[in-house]
Formats: sequence, structure tokens, C-alpha cells
Amino acid sequence: MKKIDENDIEKIIGTGKIAPVAGKFQITVVQNKEILNKLNDAVKEALKASGDEARIAQAENPDYNAFYGANTFVLFSAPDENPFGALDTALAAENIILASTELGLGTCYMLTPVFPLQSPENEELLKKNSNYQKDINQLGLL
Repeated sequence: MKKIDENDIEKIIGTGKIAPVAGKFQITVVQNKEILNKLNDAVKEALKASGDEARIAQAENPDYNAFYGANTFVLFSAPDENPFGALDTALAAENIILASTELGLGTCYMLTPVFPLQSPENEELLKKNSNYQKDINQLGLL
């Protein structure tokens, strides 16, 4: 997969920022391959510890990638004090999915990586390398 052009990223994220929302939310873009690999490893470990045979088998597959090999990951988060955080981030994600499609990019709206990303270790990794804020509600992928 080729890296998404910076101008296209700005256009796409801009559409998320103008979604009709009721409160504060955050859009974080991760394109650093090392960070994506660490986050993927965290998802795999969480799946292995889930106790669910299907998820364990999925995580043990060496070809499994929680982000489907994408080189751009868009994370939507909202602070706990926003009672509409899940709705706000879903509206922003919808705008971003539509804008990405208009530019000929594929998207996948997913929830599997949410819980491992909320660990203190992964929150620190995201904070050091982006404008990430705590309290993930939903996420998407380009």
C-alpha cells in the first residue's frame, strides 16, 4: 500500500472536524510503521488473552494484522465528560469514510483494537508520537 498524500490526509481529517457534533472529540492520525506494529502486537496479545478460541486462533496466525496492513490509522477519541462522545466520533468517522471514498481510498471502521489501545503503555506511546487524548470511544482505519 502506498502512503496517503499529506494534502489528502488534511482534506480527509478536515471533513471529520466539521461533523455535526455536540461536544469535544479528538482525531489522531498514526502513520509511523513502528507504532503501528507495536499497536498490532498489543491487539494480538489481548486477543490471545481473551479466552475465546476463535480470537486466540486469529491472533496466533502469523499473517494476522489488526489494521489489515494499512499504513494510516485514524483514531477517534472523546473525553469522558462528553456524554455524546460515541455519537460525535461516529459522525466524524462517517465524514472521514465518505471523504476517503471520494478520493478512491479504502476504509474499514473497526472496534477490535479499542481495548488494547487503552492500556497505559499504549496511551503513552500514542501521546509521545501524536496529538492523542485519553478515552477512546471508536476508531477507523484508512
